[in-house]
Amino acid sequence: MPTSGPPRDTCTRMSAPSWPRWRSWRGCSGQPAIRQAARTALLGYLARRGELTTAALFVSHFGDRLDRGGVRRILKQAGERAGVPNLHPHRLQHTAATLFLRGGGNLFSLQRMLGHSSLTMVRRYVEVTQSDLVEQHRAASPGDRFLGAVRGAGGRKRLT
Repeated sequence: MPTSGPPRDTCTRMSAPSWPRWRSWRGCSGQPAIRQAARTALLGYLARRGELTTAALFVSHFGDRLDRGGVRRILKQAGERAGVPNLHPHRLQHTAATLFLRGGGNLFSLQRMLGHSSLTMVRRYVEVTQSDLVEQHRAASPGDRFLGAVRGAGGRKRLT
């Protein structure tokens, strides 16, 4: 999932000449939408790919524009090699959304990056596991913070 980058389908429709435009495209926060690691990977891909007669950015082994089905096949094969069954673009987007939230991102930013008009759709992408809930409760629990402050004061704390 490009961070607030072009919509998912746009990547298969992009042309190599339009790539510089996306390289500098700004996301909702004003930060570059395609982060440095993705930018480096894409520039490396373009260098390996070389010049072609097609303007497509992503191409098959035959030099044709890579379509959605081609992306799914590539991901499925890569998933099988890595021991990840049923790997597909939506699963990667779901995983990226979950990792974004686990890394401290908020739902409203994620909603804008995914391009959804409501949080209802965002909730479908996000898996909040039991361990996530326990960790969030531990970090935000007023009772735990109060007890920690009391214990830090030698077991006694003035409540005024």
